[in-house]
Amino acid sequence: MTTNVYLEFIRRWFWLICAGILIAVVATNSALAQRIPLYQSTATVQVGRSVQDASPEASSMSISQQLVPVYIQLAKRDPVLNTVSETLGIPYSADFLRSRLLISPVPGTQLIDIKVIDADPQLAASIANEIARQMVLQSPGDPKEEETQLFIQSQLTDLQTKIENGQAEIEELEEKIGSSTSAAEVAETRLRLESLQAQVNAWQQSYVALVASSEPSKTNVLAVVNQATPALAPIPAPTIMYYGLGVIIGGGTAAALALGISTFFHSIRRADDLRGVVDGVPVTTIPYLRDIRRHPLVSSSIPASPTAASYRMLRNVLQTGQSDASPISIAVISGRPGEGKTTTVANLAIVLSSIRRSVILVDANVRNPCLDQMFATDTSRGLSDVLLGDCELADALQPTAYPNLTILGAGSIPGNYTDILSPSGARMVVEAVTEMAEIILIDTPSIWEEQEALLVAKAADAAIVVVEAGRVRASEVERTLEILNRSGVQVISIALNKARTSSRFLDRLPFSRDARRRKIGDSRRLARSQPDHILSAKGTQSTSTVERLNNSRRLKNARKSAHVTADADRSESA
Repeated sequence: MTTNVYLEFIRRWFWLICAGILIAVVATNSALAQRIPLYQSTATVQVGRSVQDASPEASSMSISQQLVPVYIQLAKRDPVLNTVSETLGIPYSADFLRSRLLISPVPGTQLIDIKVIDADPQLAASIANEIARQMVLQSPGDPKEEETQLFIQSQLTDLQTKIENGQAEIEELEEKIGSSTSAAEVAETRLRLESLQAQVNAWQQSYVALVASSEPSKTNVLAVVNQATPALAPIPAPTIMYYGLGVIIGGGTAAALALGISTFFHSIRRADDLRGVVDGVPVTTIPYLRDIRRHPLVSSSIPASPTAASYRMLRNVLQTGQSDASPISIAVISGRPGEGKTTTVANLAIVLSSIRRSVILVDANVRNPCLDQMFATDTSRGLSDVLLGDCELADALQPTAYPNLTILGAGSIPGNYTDILSPSGARMVVEAVTEMAEIILIDTPSIWEEQEALLVAKAADAAIVVVEAGRVRASEVERTLEILNRSGVQVISIALNKARTSSRFLDRLPFSRDARRRKIGDSRRLARSQPDHILSAKGTQSTSTVERLNNSRRLKNARKSAHVTADADRSESA
């Protein structure tokens, strides 16, 4: 079955990704808790006077809209912002004000919104209003235009009064000329009428000129249409967005870290990883057991455990590879120390002896001998004594508590133990032991630690390589196999030791389905292994239970037959 690499990556590094997300969420929550509330105030400026015009011209409105971006850029420049800081007496630089400032046009209008964000709502409103005032001052309009307009209006009112009075006086003089009989009086009145008419004409011309000059600019002029006021509530924080960004950043960072670890520190964790390195060699996964130090011989102490079952599976692999019943010697080796080859070879010897195969277990790990302690055998004689000629091989072999299993311990190791094991000596001992049993299992030092391991492996018929899951890299496995292949050692199987299972947390709980099934299986095995008198005692109790069940069934059948009879009677009467 092909495994999706992405799902497998997530499953493998799920804990790290969750930890990254959790750290990001906690950091986001801490940052939001320490966040200073910010307030926003807005002032609005209008470009041009098209709105105040009763019949605005399209050209004026278009020019005003084109001037809006220009004034926006003008308001963001240092001269305006520095003037604002000096006027308000605040220690804010132009760059700091720009970071708190947002000037944007109102779409489709000649309006400009000036938004200022600050921790002080009153200061935010003051800054927005002052920027708006400075923009008005920067425009080409006369700052005293309002006073000028008031003066022009007063002059226009005065001229209008004079013109009206002069026209009334002209009408009186014209009536006087019509009613006068004296030629001198008529001439004098006519002269006065002409002078007054000239004065009225001059007043009218001045009135027209003042009216023309009283019309202000309709395009390139600014006016504040909305003063900024202090905000009553702070700006709401986008909490969901912040947490979402935290989850994305935390999960992404953790995933990138996991990818880097997988790339640069890739270790063998599953059988699929190991099969990608080895070529056609059978791989057996040995699950990790928490109490392996207390129960190293798990095949006999906890035979129902998955770890013990994996040793039996390794035994089946070896039996499948053995074509005939001829004796075979197998060296169990590993690349580095501490990968569990001694525990593996001991349990493998137990499961092989349990199927009535004569097995001799040889402890050639003279650097760190452990088999004597595991099987509680004598340490005074063993392999080193045989090699030194101090003891015969038959005398060095010691029986164990397991039938068909004999052990050849490391013996009394001298100071020059590194010089004991020679190629000829190793071959001689292996050949001699092979004649005494069907299967010879040899525990060796790590191949990178002692070269004697390679001598023993070359003297044996085949080798089993033990690889510790999660500790050994693929390159190290390749290096070990390359050394063995170059030395002519045949690797017949690879044991992936201490493999972590991917069982879910709920399956480990006491009330889970798997736990209940294991409990039922244990109870059934216990019932089958109990003596007959215990079963007979329980049989008396179970008999009463069976009788109660039979009585209940009889009562249910009687009720069912009664219902059937009643239904038949009703159908016949109908």
